[in-house]
Amino acid sequence: IVDVLVPRREKLAAFLKKNSIGSHPSYPALHSQPAYAPQGGASAGKPAFPVATRIARELLWLPSFVTLTENQICYICRKIKSFYASKN
Repeated sequence: IVDVLVPRREKLAAFLKKNSIGSHPSYPALHSQPAYAPQGGASAGKPAFPVATRIARELLWLPSFVTLTENQICYICRKIKSFYASKN
């Protein structure tokens, strides 16, 4: 699994999909799940774990498997670079 923290995660994921590159958001922060709600809490309307909340919002899984070729890796990297080079 290749996890990357990225700004504008949803827009990048949509861009990658348009370019035939699979990706998906990471799991939500554990404290935001109903089973953990009693432990997570919040104070004054702020998340109890702001760093975990931010990371969960920005984490994107990129393709990673043993048969991924160097050309495919380069293609993925070029597309990510082009996304951030443009003003999306």
